Amino acid sequence: AGITGIACARLLHRAGLRVRIFDKGRGIGGRMATRRGPQGMQFDHGAQDLPVSDPEFLTMLQGLGDAVAPWGDRGWVGRPGMSDVVRAMAADLDVTQGAMVAGLRRDGAGWQIAIDDRWQEAGRVVLAIPAPQARDLLGQDHPFAAIP
Repeated sequence: AGITGIACARLLHRAGLRVRIFDKGRGIGGRMATRRGPQGMQFDHGAQDLPVSDPEFLTMLQGLGDAVAPWGDRGWVGRPGMSDVVRAMAADLDVTQGAMVAGLRRDGAGWQIAIDDRWQEAGRVVLAIPAPQARDLLGQDHPFAAIP
C-alpha cells in the first residue's frame, strides 16, 4: 500500500472496479514512511517531498485537504508526515494491513492469492512491489522472471 499501489487502486476504483489492497506492514505508505519515536519525535524516510509536474497529480494532492501542504518550490509534503499523503489517498479504499501475500497462481481466467495460509480468489491482480518480490510470487516459469 505504497503511493504507486494506492494511486493505481484509486484509478481502478474510480473506473468502477472493486479493489482490495493487501499490505504486509502495520501502516500504509510503503517507502513514504513516517517513523515515530519517544517524546513525540518523528521523521520521514524515503520520499521527503513530492515534486509536481503533472496537473492531474497536483489536482489530486490539492483534494487531500490538510494531509498535504505546499513546500516552497520543491513541491508538496505530507502533514504531519509523508505517510499521511498515502493514508489520505487511501481513505475510501479497502486496505487490509498485516496481510502477507505468500503465494500467487493463475486459476482459469482469474487468480488465487495466498494470504495468511488461506487462498482467496481474484479476477485480476496488480503487483505494485519491487521486482524481486514480484518474481518470487509469480515463480520462475513466469515470463517476468527472465527480465534482469
